[in-house]
Amino acid sequence: MERARLTLITIFFFICSFPGTALAEEKNPPPVTQLPPVVVSPQSVDTTPSEMNAQTERLFKTPGAHLDPLRAVQALPGVTTASDYSNAPAIRGSAPDDNAYYIDFIPARYLFHDFGTSILNENLIRSFDLYPAAFSSQYNNATGAVIDVGLRDPRHQAFTTTLDWSFLNTGLLLESEINKNQAFYASYRRSLIDKFLDKKDVVDKDSGIEVNKLPVYDDYQFKYLWKLNNEHQLSAVAAGASDKVAATFLQNSNEAMRDPDFAGPASRIRGFDSQGFMWNYLPGDGNSRLKTLLTHTTENDSVRYGAGQFTTVDTSRELLRTHYGRQLTKTHWLTTGLGAEKTRYKINVRAKIVPCSSFDPDCPTIDAPLYQFQQSLNSNTITGYVEDKWQITKQLLFTSGMNYTTDDYLDQQAWQPRFHLRYTLNDAWTINSAIGRYAQSPQLQEIANFIGNPKLHYITANHYVLGLENKLSRDWSWTLDTYYKDLHNVVIGIQDNSRGDLASNYSNDAAGRAYGMEFLLNRKLTQKWDGWLAVSLSKTERRDERSGKTRPFDYDRPVMINWVTNYHHNKNWIFGAKWSLRSGGLYTPIVDVRANTNNPAITEPVYGRLNSERLPIYHRLDLRAEYFTPVRIGELSLFTDLLNAYDQRNLEGYTFSPNGTNLESSTPDGFGTNVPTSANEGLPFFLSIGFKLQF
Repeated sequence: MERARLTLITIFFFICSFPGTALAEEKNPPPVTQLPPVVVSPQSVDTTPSEMNAQTERLFKTPGAHLDPLRAVQALPGVTTASDYSNAPAIRGSAPDDNAYYIDFIPARYLFHDFGTSILNENLIRSFDLYPAAFSSQYNNATGAVIDVGLRDPRHQAFTTTLDWSFLNTGLLLESEINKNQAFYASYRRSLIDKFLDKKDVVDKDSGIEVNKLPVYDDYQFKYLWKLNNEHQLSAVAAGASDKVAATFLQNSNEAMRDPDFAGPASRIRGFDSQGFMWNYLPGDGNSRLKTLLTHTTENDSVRYGAGQFTTVDTSRELLRTHYGRQLTKTHWLTTGLGAEKTRYKINVRAKIVPCSSFDPDCPTIDAPLYQFQQSLNSNTITGYVEDKWQITKQLLFTSGMNYTTDDYLDQQAWQPRFHLRYTLNDAWTINSAIGRYAQSPQLQEIANFIGNPKLHYITANHYVLGLENKLSRDWSWTLDTYYKDLHNVVIGIQDNSRGDLASNYSNDAAGRAYGMEFLLNRKLTQKWDGWLAVSLSKTERRDERSGKTRPFDYDRPVMINWVTNYHHNKNWIFGAKWSLRSGGLYTPIVDVRANTNNPAITEPVYGRLNSERLPIYHRLDLRAEYFTPVRIGELSLFTDLLNAYDQRNLEGYTFSPNGTNLESSTPDGFGTNVPTSANEGLPFFLSIGFKLQF
């Protein structure tokens, strides 16, 4: 199941090598309940619910982000990705799957397209917050970080149309008020890569891959807001997205040469559709708040390849979630919440599957058994939380909370206490400290019958954070954060029967830790300049308790530096630059090759020590220019991005290439001289232009 998905990423790599439901803001909100989000922001934040706040607008201007703050997050401290073609962030040593994502109070499992941007139209985003560790009790099912995105309310304005176009995608946004109490917006976007590129020219003819359908993605959002009176608001929301790609793996492709059963047509289709209602109650006295959500979501994920192999997963979710906060005294604010989710999976599999995890350098299927089955998996999850914010003194704020999670499929429960202390020394200096426990359910393929182990436990983590903030002046400030995360019950694929549990496929016999220091120097917008410098020093590793071996984790990047600056020349022009440097990614060298025992015609790699080698340092410069001007029918903005402006060749990994295509001229560090190897490269120099017209 997982092997099929990972292999199809090959299609995206070749193709991308040619890149051509909101709630109103609470009245008189209480102080922040968690460590300040790691977002670069000015001192004041716009809380108008129908407009983007200032901190998010600033992220929009990050060069190379294509006006998408979910891509701009890569310029913040402690954030990296697997490659230039992957947007899912790895934060403070945690994998992307360790994170939780929320869109307008709704837990989101599909936030990024397989390539390109996030699934959200940038014109609809109101707020964007990143909590890299020790997040508050209202968030659950994550051991890494939390990204919380808020969509704005529809504006009460005359009917307005907004058109977006770039080489990557095009979009249409319609927005209008219906009357003084009702308004709506509707957005649709579609990718354009398939319109600019010829699928015959996308991959080398000797690679053994024929592209049948270039990647296509689309997404939509809809919101209708009805203000019943000054205290009650009702919203109807809908959202969806899809990704499609198709190719054929020929007999001379690397995949088919390692497993002939992989030869043949291959496709990946995935998507979701959701609908929901939200009720927001905001009493005029500002002493309490209540919001309730009811939503239904359907998801589909289908992978087909080779000799009639496929995995399809259809998912249906119903979620009821409510949140209540009340000011008990002048120094106490109490927040409580409850959620109930019913999930139904329909799984249909005919595929050769190997239980794999991050402890395995490869997942060969040549000798794997062929699974063929259908099953339904039902899970009912209950979550609850309570949090008390106590202003002990004028300088000291203490927050304590508890999150409780249980589900009836794994028959697990987790109590997760969390604490945060914020001490303001004076107008310039502030100290933050936090500690918390977090739990997360394993991935679907790890707990499904036949291919997984339904007796796995929750993965757990303890987070420790100590931070210092200093306002140097009205324009300059800096923060210094230190953190430590330790993980337990990490899932590992079972590859031997030393403990008599080979048939279980997966176990919780692994652990891990991540620790580091992050420095952020920030200049807010004054005298036409703004920007920030982010420096991260870190270490992350995983331990296989079955073998006793500890290895660096896939996302270990000891050094990361991001420098971002924007120059506001006048009211019409903005120029920006972003320069990034980080330690190269880890890889496991192939020290030799050998003939497969059961199929001597198949050559397979012999791997060395896991993650024992590191790629060269990654660095890249992105430049941006944006021009704004009124036109007769409305407002027009034009932009151009130069990605990887000095065309740096950034290596992102090596591939075992028995077909002999695009081989490296020199042997990579750690590899045997007889091993055929090709390099996976990051984004080359790329020019992107686009416009936005509102009328």
